[in-house]
Amino acid sequence: MIPIALREDRLREEIMTGILIQVKDKAAIEVVDINADELHFFPADCKLPRPYIMIVMQLGLQTASDMRHCTMYLFI
Repeated sequence: MIPIALREDRLREEIMTGILIQVKDKAAIEVVDINADELHFFPADCKLPRPYIMIVMQLGLQTASDMRHCTMYLFI
């Protein structure tokens, strides 16, 4: 998580949000449904909704097109 202050003020939890980063190494496509409430990212007494950014990277995923265009050379 990368913390972000929503406005210039004294640094405190009430003005903070964040960027959540998730890195996966999957060979198949996976649908990712992210909900900050389900993750309990914000405190339970948080009254106002806050924006957040979620970045998901699926590094191991290759499509059939990628596989056709991928050429590996081995030099010995």
